[in-house]
Amino acid sequence: MEAVRQHFHPNCKIVSVRDGSRKSGQLHGTYHGTDEAKTFLGNISRLFDTQSFEVLSLMEAEDNVVYAHGSFAHTVKATGKVFNSDWVQRCVISDDKIIEYRFYEDSAAYEIAAQ
Repeated sequence: MEAVRQHFHPNCKIVSVRDGSRKSGQLHGTYHGTDEAKTFLGNISRLFDTQSFEVLSLMEAEDNVVYAHGSFAHTVKATGKVFNSDWVQRCVISDDKIIEYRFYEDSAAYEIAAQ
């Protein structure tokens, strides 16, 4: 995870599903800076055992924007249920680092798997 965190710009903004505040330990919401990027990555590891993660397409747009989409299956550690979702990711690159990262998934499917 430390190697992944190194790809984030020191002033990065990470939005997991929704832009807004989040409670401690909660995955979805906004993170700022590389310390919170570490928190974001830690939350993923703490909450899920990844069964599969597939990237189906990558697209570079204008102004250093990159899009990707795919699908995944995570086992929710707290419940043992599988969380399946398609996903879309949008990244803005600055100084060869990710300065803005937005990740969208089926959050309703997550809520069901987490109960």
